[in-house]
Amino acid sequence: MHGVKHTPLKSAHESHVMQTIENKVKGKFSIIPNAIWADKRLSADSMAMLCYLLSKPTGWKIRESDVRAVLGFGKDKYQATMRLLKGCGYILKSTAHNKDGSFAGHVFAILPTPLHKQMPEESGKCKRACDD
Repeated sequence: MHGVKHTPLKSAHESHVMQTIENKVKGKFSIIPNAIWADKRLSADSMAMLCYLLSKPTGWKIRESDVRAVLGFGKDKYQATMRLLKGCGYILKSTAHNKDGSFAGHVFAILPTPLHKQMPEESGKCKRACDD
């Protein structure tokens, strides 16, 4: 799935980690495609979250409380924005498993260009293209 790797966790202590990022970031700068700013399916909040997540390196742990604090989002806005970005194809979510096959958490691939270029809109928002 777009080069997403599922690396087994090193210890049982790490099994509480629920969300990590697969991303290609080099150095101290992020390149944000201009198409993100022109994507009429995205709200200003979703653009901000997408750009913030694109700036994080592979392996960075998504902690909802941290992202919410940085962006000034409440829980509902955070969850709605994640759904929008997944529905528009900017975020791919997959499940990671430990060596024994048990659930280890989720891995999110953050894409600078959407998987779906054209997607029907519903009240100005992308239809959900994946499960929560």
